[in-house]
Amino acid sequence: MNADRYAVELLRVQEVVRPSPLIAVRGAPASLLGVMNLRGQVVPVHDLGRWLRRPPIQAADERVRIVVLEYRDELLGLLVSAVTDVVTLEAEHIEPPAVQLRDRNTMGIARTPGAPPTVLLDATALFE
Repeated sequence: MNADRYAVELLRVQEVVRPSPLIAVRGAPASLLGVMNLRGQVVPVHDLGRWLRRPPIQAADERVRIVVLEYRDELLGLLVSAVTDVVTLEAEHIEPPAVQLRDRNTMGIARTPGAPPTVLLDATALFE
């Protein structure tokens, strides 16, 4: 997704996996690529780019991953262009979202020394 950086709360992340075959779901929203089998569980997988109304993720890239999120015993996968790091953020590093970014998906902007700004997504919004 170009140079944009996004993050979700680590407590919502169950695991990060390589892309696997997906089964299409008829009548699904554009962001829903299909469902995958994760050790016997059916997991819907969304394209993060499409979900954010941005260009879709280029699945042919070797760095592409599916981030499996968990919320209230439900699983959901997010196809992302790469997973780069896990960081601990202090309150002083988080700003409210800019006016043009304010919506139910965005919790704020992380600004840490030596790193580009990162949009903090509300992972639970995907489950609604």
